[in-house]
Amino acid sequence: MKRMGIGFVSVLLICCGMAHAEILVTQVLYDPDGADTGLEWVELYNTLDIPVALSGYSLWSGDGSTEGDWTLEWTGTGETIPAKGYFLIGEEVTPADVVTALDLQNGPDAVRIQKEGVTVGTLGWGAHTFPEFYETTPSPLAGSGMALARVGSFVEGVFTFEDIGDNSLDFQSAPPSPRNSSTKGQAAGIEIILQVDDARPTIRNLTMEDDLNDTGTQVLPLPGGNRSVGVSAIINYAPGIDGISKVALSWEHGEDELFNTTSGTSSFYHGSLSVPFDIPPGDYLLKVITYIGDVEAAQSEMTFTILPVTGLEIDTDRLLLANLTKGQGVLVEGDTSMGTIDRPTLRNIGNRPLDISVKATPFQGMGSMLDLSSLSCRVGDGDTFQVREQPMTLGVGLASGRTMAFSLAYTVPESAGSGTYKGSILIGAVSG
Repeated sequence: MKRMGIGFVSVLLICCGMAHAEILVTQVLYDPDGADTGLEWVELYNTLDIPVALSGYSLWSGDGSTEGDWTLEWTGTGETIPAKGYFLIGEEVTPADVVTALDLQNGPDAVRIQKEGVTVGTLGWGAHTFPEFYETTPSPLAGSGMALARVGSFVEGVFTFEDIGDNSLDFQSAPPSPRNSSTKGQAAGIEIILQVDDARPTIRNLTMEDDLNDTGTQVLPLPGGNRSVGVSAIINYAPGIDGISKVALSWEHGEDELFNTTSGTSSFYHGSLSVPFDIPPGDYLLKVITYIGDVEAAQSEMTFTILPVTGLEIDTDRLLLANLTKGQGVLVEGDTSMGTIDRPTLRNIGNRPLDISVKATPFQGMGSMLDLSSLSCRVGDGDTFQVREQPMTLGVGLASGRTMAFSLAYTVPESAGSGTYKGSILIGAVSG
C-alpha cells in the first residue's frame, strides 16, 4: 500500500536478492519408505561450466528442535563434481559417490552445505523455530517415501534450477530420483507421471506448485500481475509408436503447454500455468492432454484452489500544493486513469472486492502544526468524509481490476503561519 499526503507521501519498497551458489543441494531423501537405515541421501549439483573440487566443502545435518544443533556428516577430501553435474552423498543402498551414515530426521530438521566453514546453502523442512535451519521460509514436509527436490524453469530453452533463497519456493515434494557424478542432463521439479498402456499414454499422477502445506493444491495470485505456476510431468509410452507431439494444459481461463526435457519412452515434461490476478478465488479444474500428431491420446485432470488475495495500487505518491494563503481552500480531483499522478486513482489489484480504510497525520511545519479539521476525501462519486487520525472505513466495493477516483479537499486555517507543512494520508485495502 502507498501512503499519500497533502504535503508529502512516502512509498517504501523493500527488495531483496541473493547470489547463486556454485554448489546447490538439489534433492534430499530424509524419510524413505519403511525403515530409513541405509536409504537416506543428499544430492548436490554444480551450477558452473567447469568441474569443481570438493575439498573444503562439508555437509551438515541439523536438529531443528535445538538451537545450534548441527552434526558434521561429510567433508570433501579431493572428490570432484562434474561441470553441470551431480554428486550423491548417501548410505549403502544408494548409487552414492560417497557412502556415509546419514542421520536425517523427519522434521523440523535441515541440511546445510559449507565451504571453508561458511554456509553457502541451507534446506530446512517442517515447522522450524530457529532461522539458522532454513532460508526465508522452511519447505513443507515431503511425505513418507518422497524427496524434497529443487524446482526449476526454462531460461532460453535451458532448464535451470531455482535459487531464490526461499526453501518453500525453491523445493517441492517429488518422487525420489537420485543422481550421482555419472548422471548426464538436468531435470527437477514436481513431477506429473503419465504412463502409456496398450500403446496409448495415460496420466497416473498430476501435480502443480502448492503455496500452502495444506489439503489440496493452492495457488496464491500475484497482485496486479500474472502468476506463473510450475507444472511437471513424466510421460511413459510404449516403444514402437509415434512419439507424443504435444502436452497441453487447459482450464477455463486459458491454455499453456508442457515441454519435453529428456528423450525416450519415459520423458520428463515441465511448463507453467499463467494465473491472472483478477481470477476470483475458488476451485478450478486443470486438464492435461497429450497428443500424438493432431489426435488426443490421453487426458487427466485435477482440481486446484485459487486463494483470495488483497491488493491496492495508487498512482499518486506525492502532492505538492504551493502558493496557498490563509483561509484558502484547495481541491484535488481524482480520476480513474492510472498514471495521472496529480489526480489520484485507486486500483484493486487483488481478486476480491475492496473497501477503503483512510487515516491521516497532522501537517507539521517548523515549530507549528495544522490540524485536520478541514481535511476531507471522497472516493468515486460517493459522499465526502472528514479525514481523522483514527482510521475510518469507506464501503466502496471496488471490484477486482477496476479503478476509482480519490479526491481530497482542504482549507488552510486562518491561524497558519508562513512556511512548508508536511503530512500524509494512509489508504488501506479492506476485504471481507
